[in-house]
Amino acid sequence: MWQVISTWCEVRSIYAFTLRDIRDLHEFIHGSKKKRKAFHVVVLIALWCLWRLRNDMVFNRKSVYEFLLDMLETIEDRST
Repeated sequence: MWQVISTWCEVRSIYAFTLRDIRDLHEFIHGSKKKRKAFHVVVLIALWCLWRLRNDMVFNRKSVYEFLLDMLETIEDRST
């Protein structure tokens, strides 16, 4: 997922080992403040989508594939 996001946002590959690493990714993006802020929003949306996936899988028995399609659509819709 993070590779797709980094490609889509045109940033270097994302390597994160903790939630804090993911949360702070925008601080290491080269470019304008506006680009860093936009990237941060995309990351936050992705984290929210992962949380939704967890809930859907636990409570609604939704498949990972269905969720991934929904997540990519949500990220694109909310970040344009």
